[in-house]
Amino acid sequence: MARITFQTRKKSVPVVHVHSLTALPAGVFFKWIRKAKLVYDAHELETESNGLTGSRKQIYKLLERFLISSVDEVLVVGDAIADWYRKTYSLDNVHVVRNIPDIASQSNFEGLTDLAMLPSLKRSLKIPAKETLFIYQGGIFAGRGIQILLEAFSQLPADRHIVFMGYGELEDLVKDYAAKFSNIHFFPAVPPAEVLSYTRTADVGISLIENTCLSYYYCLPNKVFEYMAAGLPIIVSDFPEMAKLVDTHRVGWKSSVNIESVARLVQSLTPEDMAQARADVLIARQLYSWEFEQEKLLEVYRSVLSSR
Repeated sequence: MARITFQTRKKSVPVVHVHSLTALPAGVFFKWIRKAKLVYDAHELETESNGLTGSRKQIYKLLERFLISSVDEVLVVGDAIADWYRKTYSLDNVHVVRNIPDIASQSNFEGLTDLAMLPSLKRSLKIPAKETLFIYQGGIFAGRGIQILLEAFSQLPADRHIVFMGYGELEDLVKDYAAKFSNIHFFPAVPPAEVLSYTRTADVGISLIENTCLSYYYCLPNKVFEYMAAGLPIIVSDFPEMAKLVDTHRVGWKSSVNIESVARLVQSLTPEDMAQARADVLIARQLYSWEFEQEKLLEVYRSVLSSR
């Protein structure tokens, strides 16, 4: 804080933007000394996040409740979290800016005519083209349904494959299952600009978040939008935000977060089911892009700047 105070001493700072509760005290401090407007961009439901327990959780709750009155605008990633902030702190300055990837930054392979040059998960993993490939991409961490997915697919027929593309603390567990079951695969993380080029070659995307905290229960992961951008139908946890997306646009299926429900759903999906959901995804994905979301963010900045 001392370094930033010194570095900005001769600069005009009209807006201070903080992206988590841990940065909020610094944001309030700079608002005061720079006479700036303060935007609190909550990365998730900050005081109800995974792993936050005991006295640390109580301190976070007190800190947010005490400092939130100094915030000029609050940004959150979903409607359910927005409602929580409005009701908990009696706020009327909460805005939803969804965490949708900037798809324009992804590599574009559509101009290539040589199929051998196109990334292909099935080709890389030696999966027959007619067999079904489900994909989990992102952090391979606890709370993301990794162990449930591993157990579910270990019970499924060999033509129902799943690939875990990413890295994380449960990576070795995935590799162990992949060594034992021919329909379970691990694929190392690829550069962000290439992710969708690989994702689009799977058949169904999976985002199975566990209900370990209220923030997870209300979440709307950016991976869901990445799958849709790649043209994949999705399987999601039957939680409020994800379920609303699936119900509204018919872009996939909801599942209870347990081994039996996941295995039963995956086993039941037919080629016709997946084809119809994919068609609906191609329509719905036009409504979800960073191009639209960034306008909401810019409008918040316009509002706070005009009120200075």
